[in-house]
Amino acid sequence: GLMRENTTTSKMEFYDGSLWQEITDTASTYVSGLIPSANFNTVIYSNPGLSTPISVGFGPDMVLFKERNGTSSWQLYDTVRGDDYALFTNLTDAQYNYSTHPWGDLSPTITSTGFTTPPVTNNGINSSSNYVSYSWKAGGAVVSNTDGNITSSVSANQAAGFSIVQYTTAGSKIIGHGLSQAPELIIQKRTDVTSEWVTYTATTGLQKYLQLQSDAAVVSDANFMIAVGASTFTSQWSSNSHDYINYCFHSILGYSKIGFYVGTGATQNIYLGFKPAWVMFKSIDSGASFSSWVIFDNKRNTSNPRTCEIYANLDSKEYCTTGSAPNYRGLNFTDTGIELLSTSYSNEAFETFIYMAFSE
Repeated sequence: GLMRENTTTSKMEFYDGSLWQEITDTASTYVSGLIPSANFNTVIYSNPGLSTPISVGFGPDMVLFKERNGTSSWQLYDTVRGDDYALFTNLTDAQYNYSTHPWGDLSPTITSTGFTTPPVTNNGINSSSNYVSYSWKAGGAVVSNTDGNITSSVSANQAAGFSIVQYTTAGSKIIGHGLSQAPELIIQKRTDVTSEWVTYTATTGLQKYLQLQSDAAVVSDANFMIAVGASTFTSQWSSNSHDYINYCFHSILGYSKIGFYVGTGATQNIYLGFKPAWVMFKSIDSGASFSSWVIFDNKRNTSNPRTCEIYANLDSKEYCTTGSAPNYRGLNFTDTGIELLSTSYSNEAFETFIYMAFSE
């Protein structure tokens, strides 16, 4: 057969007779002793009450919340913007300062071991309901980064391939991201105004984006992500000055994997090099019948099959199917990756999917 290196994605691919498909991880980064659960963790909780401490096992720098059995919006907090400020991944709204809410302080407090629920009732985080939280560790203290031609505020965890980058700018600027190699996924949001969640992936390439709040296919835009390099990225997203937040990721061998594959409509295995704890999929094609940003994890489903989906672009409840194949559209977590089934939503034949996964 034929094998090649895709110079856009830096991945090895093989030709199956009709399509080029990624076959393995070619990441040059391996961090001996990196403990996955000390850098990413999923925690589920129910009816927590007011000011309740929730442990995630480390001091997170970004926490994403969703009510599982209700339709509250997703809420995202980070330590760079400050944990009073919520963003909503299913909405285009500007960030909201919950500390100034008329009902009182509705924001959680990020702590050295996790987070504490708000001191007043907030239906999105601590009312009488069931919740899931996803926590990532960046670099803790925010530092000034001058790798670009403006100064950015960065919290970077180079060992885990994750950084949070904040800056204010107008027009084309070069931004330091704080990582040791080029990000494969950058989720960007203007925080001071209503705007899309514009998402760069190495698979879709430069000057293109996906919208985190939407199930739309990839969009071409000559002003978005003109360059992405080992220490900086360049974007010309607006001629007006705005505040930006960016969440940057790249694969770490044995801990995380960002990649793509083509659906077959038949059972197929996606090799990650580890057993996943969490995975998010998105179709990048316009022809897919269902194109939401769908998330599976090992806490809402503790064993195979993983049949409970939750969607980062929707405020809808968690969706779980029951029974056995072909009566569910879930998937299996294996010791080396993901087994997609013929019934898996994220395995539609001839559709291209991107994914991001983290190890258990």
